[in-house]
This record gives sequence, structure tokens and C-alpha cells, in this order.
Amino acid sequence: MSLTTGVHGKSIGPFPALFRSLPVVPVESLQGLYSGQLTGPLWLRLFSGPILGLLGLPRWWGKLVAGPGVGFNLARHGQAIASTVPFTLERRPSLIDGQLGVTLVYAEAARLPLPWLVDELRPLDENTLLGMSMFARQGLHRLPVPFLLHRLGPATMLSAPAGSPR
Repeated sequence: MSLTTGVHGKSIGPFPALFRSLPVVPVESLQGLYSGQLTGPLWLRLFSGPILGLLGLPRWWGKLVAGPGVGFNLARHGQAIASTVPFTLERRPSLIDGQLGVTLVYAEAARLPLPWLVDELRPLDENTLLGMSMFARQGLHRLPVPFLLHRLGPATMLSAPAGSPR
């Protein structure tokens, strides 16, 4: 049974402990195209669309890690998937356990509240990442929201916007 089995329906409480138990990986190993999925309790999954819209990520579909240290959120626009809010991938101490790991950081110029958020990533298995999204401010990082990223293939499956770093 993989670790991805049984994560749906859990309360948010057990996810930080699960995250702490997972290995840290190098930023370079995460390049690829990922479909995204909020996980955890039913209420979070039911309201994920409106919650993500309020956070500046309406119609969120997943993430594209396009190259060393750079990536984009992906959103559904009709039948198409398009790159939206960019992020950088940095090695930082985790707000959850202090280990040096992969943190996705949004630019200060991004729509509020995205500059105040970070996503931390660790692998659940060879094709799935557990993400923990949280406010980076002291105290608020104790309320991480779990999500899954399912690797679909190489980053070249979806091209990054014109003029973006490669």
C-alpha cells in the first residue's frame, strides 16, 4: 500500500507528522509537470475551489517546475491548461520541522496574500509529492494545508510562458 492511499478524509492534524517523516530531496529532482489535488478532510476538498480563488489561484490545476529554481502554478482555462502565478524553488529550513528542504516562494509583487504564503514539498512516493501550504509569518505556519502533486511527466510537456527563464 502506498503512502498516498488513505490520505483523503483525514483531518489536517496528522499531516505535519506525516510530512516530518518524509525524506528531503534536492530542488533539481523536482523538475516536471504535476497535477494538483487538495487532500485532507471533506470540507477542505469541497471548498478548495473558492479557497484557492480567494488566494489568487482560481481554477488551479497543478504546478510546472520548469527548470532549476523556477516554476509556475497552472490553471484550467476552458480545455486548456495555462501557466499563471510564478514561484521560485529555494532550499530553506522547513517551518514544520526545521530541516533544510524545498520551499516554493511567491514574489512580493504577486497578488495578496500569495507573497505571505510558502509551499513546502516532500515526496510521498516516486510520483507524488506532499505539499504543505502555509503562511510564512510566525505563528501562522502552525496551520499548514496539505495538497498532493502527481507527476505526469517532464516539464517539457507544457511550455512555460514566452520570456520566462528556462
